[in-house]
Amino acid sequence: MKKNLLLIIILNSFLILGFSSNIFAKKAAIVIDFDTEEVLFEVNADTRNYPASLTKIMTLYIVFDYINKGKLSYDSQLSVSNIAASRSPSKLYLEAGSSIKVRDAINALIIKSANDVATVVSENISGSEKEFAKLMTSYAKNLGMNNTTFKNASGLPNRAQLTTARDIAKLSHALISNFPEEYKLFSKTKFTYKGKAYKTHNKLMLSYDGADGIKTGYIKASGFQLAFSAVRDDKRLIGIIFGGDTGSQRNKSLKIIMDKEFAELNIKTKSSNKKIVKKEETAKKKIEKKKNAYSIVVGTFKYRNNAEKQIKLIKNKYPVSTKDKISNIVLIKVSGKQLYESRFENFSKKEAYTACKRLKKYINFVHISVGYKGPILAKHLIEEKVSSIINTDKKGNSWWIFNSIFKSFNSPIYVLTCDNVTNIDFKKLEKDYYKKGQPLCMLIPTKPIKGLAGDFIFKKKNIVKKLSRTQKSDIYCTGIQILNPKKINDKIKPTDDFNILWKKLIKIRQLYVCR
Repeated sequence: MKKNLLLIIILNSFLILGFSSNIFAKKAAIVIDFDTEEVLFEVNADTRNYPASLTKIMTLYIVFDYINKGKLSYDSQLSVSNIAASRSPSKLYLEAGSSIKVRDAINALIIKSANDVATVVSENISGSEKEFAKLMTSYAKNLGMNNTTFKNASGLPNRAQLTTARDIAKLSHALISNFPEEYKLFSKTKFTYKGKAYKTHNKLMLSYDGADGIKTGYIKASGFQLAFSAVRDDKRLIGIIFGGDTGSQRNKSLKIIMDKEFAELNIKTKSSNKKIVKKEETAKKKIEKKKNAYSIVVGTFKYRNNAEKQIKLIKNKYPVSTKDKISNIVLIKVSGKQLYESRFENFSKKEAYTACKRLKKYINFVHISVGYKGPILAKHLIEEKVSSIINTDKKGNSWWIFNSIFKSFNSPIYVLTCDNVTNIDFKKLEKDYYKKGQPLCMLIPTKPIKGLAGDFIFKKKNIVKKLSRTQKSDIYCTGIQILNPKKINDKIKPTDDFNILWKKLIKIRQLYVCR
């Protein structure tokens, strides 16, 4: 199939916009759902940076692993070398020739972030810190931390020691998953060693609802770092932030991000739950609430003020449909980016369907990918006020599925080729798609037309068995289809060619054809 202009229609009426970032390279953040490992928020998550003392998370991971394998015990004595004693602060100021128990070493790494103790651990496990760093990198690769290289056990400056926010999230997740009992040590706020008390550097953990770990970090080249985890209503999130200007600014920024992600999951802080509410609703109110549980999305925007303008526009144009309805601006996430969704709520099912028909002309849901005729088409499409334009010039026809913002869009999408305009019963197709169990991709066949490139479809019970350009059948595919980008990304390796993509889908029996 040739590289066409694709018309992409979102069934959920989402507006996808382009994004740019002025954030410095060293600044990065990511938040993941611990249970699903789904990325809820990310900025520069794959930008390589110095891990600083977040390095000690891996040092601790290896210590915990060695304890579980019986290679170490909490009471094992670790000897202190001249090299270890000479490490720069933060440190316990251990003396060469002395020793420290593994139990105390763990507390010192977590709470004091002691660099001398990190070297002590590395030398006692691997003989030298250099060899231990190789072991750390090996562990990292096994955990899927493919952008991480360790050169020491402490995080002290080394140009070759690099990681990413995403990799530190993976490490934090692995430590909590694989060593749940040991992880509880990260919630300690102080410990005493040889009569001296040491307090945690993790100030955010002291004030954040549900926080229970994990580690701070700082060197001048990296800025202030933090790996963090909190649990609210049995939901754990892991947040990582790199490149804070100060410790306070770092904590404040991650707090805002984490709060927003918990809020997106409808999980409130303990303090917000203390507001006085009625314990029960009357049976009548419960029934009414359930009855009017439908919402209508009338637009999704990059900026809140545009979302507010859309609400006002709809109210002015359709006062009857929006009368007594609740208007709301909801912050959502698409591929880790923040968008503002304009909604009207409190509809019954019948009211929602009726209102959708009336509001249809004001709901933007058409998205265009512009290929080889880019400049001319883009100008025309902008004039026609399409929702967004993706530049796919000199790229394959399926490139946008794996490389654009749509790659994490977990919703069915209509793909229409603009050189084959035909009448389509969207309602019937949508019904057929859901009836088939929402496959990764469902082709919408047409009759063969002379001069229109495409493939003949061979099927068995609506599952495509083969596509052919030469061997003829009575149904034909020109690229019109319904697909789910995220599900495809989860199952299929990226390809720029729909024909290759379809062949891969045929192998896993996920290429269907509608009736």
